[in-house]
Amino acid sequence: MHYHFILEKYKMYSSFLSKSFKWVFFIIIIYHTISVCFANSSEQSIQIPLTKPEEKFWRMKSQIDIPKEKPDPVLFMPAIPTDLEPPITKPDPKSLFPIATKSLTEMVFKKTNLLITSDNTKELSLRKNEGINPLLVRAGLSSKHAYEAVLEIEHKINLNKLPLGLKVTVLSSSVTNIRAFSFKINKQFNLYAILDKNSQWSSFKALRPIKKETLLISGTIKSNLYLSAQEVGLPEDTLMEFVQLMGYSVDFQRQIQKGDKFRILFNQSFDVLDNKRIGLEKISYAELSVSGQTLKFYRYIDREGVLGYYDENGQSARKTLMRTPINGARLSSGFGMRKHPIKGFSAMHKGVDFGAPTGTPIFAAGDGVLEKVGWVNGYGRYILIRHNSTYKTAYAHMRGWAKGIRRGARVSQGQVIGYVGSSGNSTGPHLHYEILINGNQTNPLKVKMPSGKPINKNEKYIFLKKINNILTKIQELEFVN
Repeated sequence: MHYHFILEKYKMYSSFLSKSFKWVFFIIIIYHTISVCFANSSEQSIQIPLTKPEEKFWRMKSQIDIPKEKPDPVLFMPAIPTDLEPPITKPDPKSLFPIATKSLTEMVFKKTNLLITSDNTKELSLRKNEGINPLLVRAGLSSKHAYEAVLEIEHKINLNKLPLGLKVTVLSSSVTNIRAFSFKINKQFNLYAILDKNSQWSSFKALRPIKKETLLISGTIKSNLYLSAQEVGLPEDTLMEFVQLMGYSVDFQRQIQKGDKFRILFNQSFDVLDNKRIGLEKISYAELSVSGQTLKFYRYIDREGVLGYYDENGQSARKTLMRTPINGARLSSGFGMRKHPIKGFSAMHKGVDFGAPTGTPIFAAGDGVLEKVGWVNGYGRYILIRHNSTYKTAYAHMRGWAKGIRRGARVSQGQVIGYVGSSGNSTGPHLHYEILINGNQTNPLKVKMPSGKPINKNEKYIFLKKINNILTKIQELEFVN
């Protein structure tokens, strides 16, 4: 009974308190809302005075550092100037030297402004075991002047490496009291030394003037290519380069005939003082008309810096293999059935023989790996080169092998691999040469040689532009001539 009474009272008071708290909470919310609105409307006009403890608290709050945003680094970068000065290019070192003159008196006039008309100029050659000092004394300079001259120039050149027979021009003027001498150091420089009227030596290097010219030489073959090239003034080095270039497509021992024509464009350099050729550049254009067809090849350096020669379609003049890996040889025996020179019966000759003097160099017909180097019955000293999965070449009856030739070594096209001999079953010095395609011997003189790497398609436009420049130059030279 007592227990139920207490429970009823508890429920009554809980209900009352619940309702009371709801009203209290509602009143608090209304009061807070009105206070905030009033404060916002009177924030600028009403200042509530603070007590001293409150004032101290807010003063401390105001001294707290508020974290700031990092400034944009771009704002602190210097402004980019609108007018940039072009980069300073370093001068060519050669431009820092004076130009050598044809005579010593010309250079003396340039340096001293003294024109020497009555002088004693001598040209002496350096004798065996003779130095510059005794040569200058021999030319008429005093021992003192010669000694001082050597002290002046010994820091500029190595006087111990002067060649025998070096020509030294020495000037001695009694009128102006000028002494001077000069000589050629190398292809590029002369050395000059001048003793002025105050007895002070000065020395310097001077650049020898070089003239470059482009030549177009054409000719018709009369008896042979070598003599015909000499008649029209083609340098021998350029001719050898021409033969090597065309040798991939032409057999010069057997295909060249009377009436065939050639034309070559190349550059050369002359020493103006000596009027002598001092350098030849690679052929720019080569043309050969032979057997009713005209071969034309243009010089081109690709983006990788590799020099090559190509026809107007961008096909390489270089072939994977050479038809004749030997120079100056004659065809002594062809490919096919023949009577064996030793055994006496007819047999298949699976290569071609090139007769040549003993010791004539033999070249690798193409890039590849030496698969076999040694003695093979019948073939004598023998080399087999694997060029790729399809092509191999064989060389037999050799006298010996070049240095570094061993099984497994890599060789390059045109590299000397051995020398003509008569080893094995042979009646005289010659090279037996075979081309194997998929393991089968094929006639080297008739097989269609695979071409080298053509011009990259991405470079075709640049290549064609180069061709046009070469053709324009040829037209200009033809018009002049």
